[in-house]
Amino acid sequence: MDRLAALDGSQYTVVPGSRFALDALASTVHCTTIAAAELAGILAANPLPGTAFHGAPDTDTVRALLHQDASPLMEEHRTEALEQLDLAYTSCSYLATIITRDVKKHTGPHIPTQPAPALTPPAQRQGGHAMNGAPADDSLYATTPRFLAGPGDVRLVTRTLRAAGWTSSSETDTIRLTYTSPQGDTTAILQPVPSGFDHWWHITGSHNDRPWTAYFGGNLPSEVLAEFVGALTRPAPEHPAQPWPALTAAGWQHLHDDSARHPSQILGFHRVDGAGPAASTWIAEASTPFGPHFWDCELDSVPVHLVTVFAAALAREEPVLRTRYGVPDLDYVNQTVTGTQDPPNTRSPGTSPASVTAAGTIRPATSPAGGRGPLR
Repeated sequence: MDRLAALDGSQYTVVPGSRFALDALASTVHCTTIAAAELAGILAANPLPGTAFHGAPDTDTVRALLHQDASPLMEEHRTEALEQLDLAYTSCSYLATIITRDVKKHTGPHIPTQPAPALTPPAQRQGGHAMNGAPADDSLYATTPRFLAGPGDVRLVTRTLRAAGWTSSSETDTIRLTYTSPQGDTTAILQPVPSGFDHWWHITGSHNDRPWTAYFGGNLPSEVLAEFVGALTRPAPEHPAQPWPALTAAGWQHLHDDSARHPSQILGFHRVDGAGPAASTWIAEASTPFGPHFWDCELDSVPVHLVTVFAAALAREEPVLRTRYGVPDLDYVNQTVTGTQDPPNTRSPGTSPASVTAAGTIRPATSPAGGRGPLR
C-alpha cells in the first residue's frame, strides 16, 4: 500500500491516461486479495484429521463423509483463486507495458509541474464519504447512458462463462486469457491492449456448420457483453427474432432495413450484407461526428439470435454502477451517488441499481466543446 500511495502521489498522475492505469492497478490489488481469501477458504474448508469428543461418532465413514462434503467447496475456492490470479497476471503484464511506455514518452520538461492531488487519509472518511462531504474514491455512481459508461467489471463476463462450465487458460508470453466452451466449439479471448478504444474481446464459434466471429471494443460495458455471452451458453431458439424491434421499442430510429440509431445520435447499429443470408456483418459504434470515438463492435456471420440479444442489451436504459472516474469521458455521462463499492458481480447482468437509495446527486455533466449537452 505504501508503494501504491507513492505512485498515486507521483508525477505519473499528470500523464495523460494515467487515471485509467491507476484504476486498473487498484483492481489488480483487489484481484490478488480475493485470491488470497479464496486460498484461505481452502484451508478453512479442509477437514483436519483430529479426534472427536468422547462419545461422538468418530469412524472412518464419518471422516470420509466430511472429506466428501469438503471437496467440492475446496475446488470452488481453488477455481476462483486461479481465475483471480489469471486476471491479476494479465493486468500486471498490461500495466507494466503501458506505464513504462508512458513514463518514457512523457518524461521531460513538458510534463506539467502541478502538484499531485492530495490523498484523503482513511481515518478521515466516514460511510464512504470524506469528512468534507465530498464522495470518497470508493463511491459508486448510477451512470447513464450505459453504453458510454466504460467496461466496468469484466468479471460479469468471465463468471457468466465459468458458471456455464467454460474453462479458462492463459499464455505466459502474451497478455491473453482464453475461455473455451464445454463442447470446445466456441472460444472467447480477452486480450487487453493499451487503448480501451480498440478491440479487447475476440469470440469465435460455429452455428449450423457455419463459422462466425465477433470483436468487441474494450470500452463496451461488461453488462452488455455479459448478456451476449450468456446467450452463448443457452440453446439457440427455433424461430429467432430480428434485432430491429428491440431497438425501435427503445426509441431508436430505424433508418433503413439495415441501419438504426440511438436518439442521441452517438450510438449506431447497422448491417452489411455478405454473400449469403447468414453471412451478414453487424457493426455497432459509439462515437461523435467531431469528437471522441468510444468503442465499436463487429459481428461477422454471427447467428441472428445472438445479434438480437446484443441489440437488446445495447437498447437497455437502466443505469450501471461505475466509480466517479471509471468512465471514458465524464462530459458524456450523468452520475448519481448510490453508495460505496460492493463486491463484484453482486447483481445479475442487465439489472439496475434502482433498488439502492441515492445518497446524493452529482451535477449534470457539462457540455463539451461543440455544445452537445449531457445525455439523458
